[in-house]
Amino acid sequence: MAVSVACWGGIEAEDLVVRGRGVEIRRSELERGVERFRTEALHRGQVLTEVQLDGLREQYLERLLLFRLCAARAEEADRALARIESRKFIAGLRQRQGETAFISLLKRAGYTEAEFEAEKLAESLVTAVIDREVKGTIRIPTQDVRAYYEANTDKWVEPAGVRYLHLQWSSAGSTSLDAAAAERRQFEGWRTQLERGKDFAALVKELAAAHPGRATGGERRSVRGELPAELEAEVFRVEPGKLGNIIESGGGYHLLQVLERIPARRIPLERVEEDIRAVLLQREAQPRIAEYLARLRREMDVQVLWKPKPTGK
Repeated sequence: MAVSVACWGGIEAEDLVVRGRGVEIRRSELERGVERFRTEALHRGQVLTEVQLDGLREQYLERLLLFRLCAARAEEADRALARIESRKFIAGLRQRQGETAFISLLKRAGYTEAEFEAEKLAESLVTAVIDREVKGTIRIPTQDVRAYYEANTDKWVEPAGVRYLHLQWSSAGSTSLDAAAAERRQFEGWRTQLERGKDFAALVKELAAAHPGRATGGERRSVRGELPAELEAEVFRVEPGKLGNIIESGGGYHLLQVLERIPARRIPLERVEEDIRAVLLQREAQPRIAEYLARLRREMDVQVLWKPKPTGK
């Protein structure tokens, strides 16, 4: 969304940089956001020039204006949904990063926790409003979905794979050659049991119970490119119903029994219909979103009262 600007000089810290009916943005808010960009750049060892900072001001001002426009159109249901989605996002980020890393991440980016939560809430509110007021008005005909499916047949293919039983034994990490040899003999003994008719799944279960953390396994399905090279080669070499060789990889031993080879196959339309519909919806929505935001600006008589200084002056 392009920002139209009017040149106003001598803007102080608390002066408006955007005004309209029910919409305003103050210089202090704009500068706080730009200060976060400056802080993040410093953590990367980069010092931003005034020209770069002015470019960031323009970008951030557009972002703030987007927040304001959508907030002005939000209904209570939009706000409730935005609260749920923003809290879910932050909770997931905390869990993935860990609390210490999460706080460090905010600090490097120049956010307080309250500022970060407020920004994620504003982003979620934009999504909720646009989903309701723009995307919610678009209907994608079933024939369009089918036409897209037929025109992009190469996208809907599951690669050939293998379904197999897998036993993994994590090495104790001993530097003793005798200990390593004993581990290997132990694993070879388990393979011998399987050759003599021992049920593979039962053996995995027994070993996992007797050696928690060291013996793991179960039924797996893999395609090429997912496994370490030496293990992948064995998975795709062994014939269905047969045991593989003992493979040393990743600090342990591996043994597998192939159950079946799964040929490459076309994914049925019903399994990807919703994904295709989402792609077509996004494609249809993009120009409508731009028109919608432009209309909101006109209706709210938005005036942007700041623009960067001319380069070289």
